[in-house]
Amino acid sequence: SPVQFLPYLFDLLHAPLPPYYELLREVAKNVGAIGPGRIVSPSGQEIAETSLSAKGKALLRDYRMVQYDFSLGERYAVGSMWY
Repeated sequence: SPVQFLPYLFDLLHAPLPPYYELLREVAKNVGAIGPGRIVSPSGQEIAETSLSAKGKALLRDYRMVQYDFSLGERYAVGSMWY
């Protein structure tokens, strides 16, 4: 997923990660790449959301909540997710 590329860039630059990118890193590690209507696991297999671990489901829920807040919500998370 293109949005998950940026944490790798921060790592290459040895720059501190904003909490939002830490969330993206954890999503990539535990869920995989997320696209419209599909999830591709870190091992490269397309999987159903229902087959995610409890941690993966929680991370996906958190990711979706943050995305909603940033785009349509009240932007409550912006102050705590970016430095």
